[in-house]
Amino acid sequence: TSDPLMKKLKEKKKHAKGRCATCRWLDICAGNFRVRSEAVTGDAWAPDPACYLTDEEIA
Repeated sequence: TSDPLMKKLKEKKKHAKGRCATCRWLDICAGNFRVRSEAVTGDAWAPDPACYLTDEEIA
């Protein structure tokens, strides 16, 4: 696709930030819902604010 946002969404694990970027479960959830991150933080690539995992669980 030529749309930059669509390209990033297809490879969203590469663009994950914060705790998502180093989470051992990233291959399973792929950073979860980008629209929720965008709505809450203003950054589509910020960690999903609804992630229920503790820091110990993602390490």
